[in-house]
Amino acid sequence: MPGGFYDAVADEDCVAIEGATLALAGFTMSRQFRLWAELAGRDGSEVEVSSGAAYNHFPFPEIDDATERELTDAVRGVLTVRINFTRGTVDDLYMAERMPFQLRAAHDALDRAVAKALGIDIAADDASITAHLKEAHDRLVLTVTGGSRGAKG
Repeated sequence: MPGGFYDAVADEDCVAIEGATLALAGFTMSRQFRLWAELAGRDGSEVEVSSGAAYNHFPFPEIDDATERELTDAVRGVLTVRINFTRGTVDDLYMAERMPFQLRAAHDALDRAVAKALGIDIAADDASITAHLKEAHDRLVLTVTGGSRGAKG
C-alpha cells in the first residue's frame, strides 16, 4: 500500500497515526497489511483502511531493536526510490503493469522484512498470509479477552 509521512491535517478519508515510526509505516505499506485490509476493511467492493476496520485489528507483533532497524531501513528504501519518480500520481506509480522496477524491488525488500517480523514465509501465497494473520489476530483476541472469544471482530 502506498504510504508516507506528511505534515498535514487529516480528513475523514485519511488515516493519520500520531507519532508513527518508520517501522510501523513499514507494516502498513506492506503486502501483508494490504491483504489484511482487503479482508478486514472491505466495504462493498471497496477496501477501506480505517482505525476500526483494518488498522486497530491488525496483529502487529512485538519487535526487537534489530527488527525495528530492518523495517526502518526497508521503508527508507521505498521512500528513497519514490523520491526519484516525481512525475505522475501515486496511482501511476503503483499500477502493476507500470510500476518501476526499482520501486517493485524496494517493496519486495519491505515485504520480506515484514514477513520475517510476522513469522510468515516470504514465499507464502496470499491465502497462506491471510490465514496466518487471522490466526495471529485470533490469538491476540483470546489473550486480551482472557480466553473468551466474545463478538467476532
